[in-house]
Amino acid sequence: MRRLAGLRPGAHRVPDSACARARTLLDLGGSAAVVAYDFRRYSPTTARFAKWL
Repeated sequence: MRRLAGLRPGAHRVPDSACARARTLLDLGGSAAVVAYDFRRYSPTTARFAKWL
C-alpha cells in the first residue's frame, strides 16, 4: 500500500468490513480508480466488492 500511495496521492486501503466497504463505495468520486487485489486466491469478499463497482 505504501508504494501505491507514493505513486498516487490519496490512495488508501479499502476496509475489511462490508459496512465500511459500502461507505467507501459511496464516497468514490467520478474520477476514482479502484484496484482490487487480494493475496488469497479468489477471496469471495474481494470478488463481491469488485462486482459492486
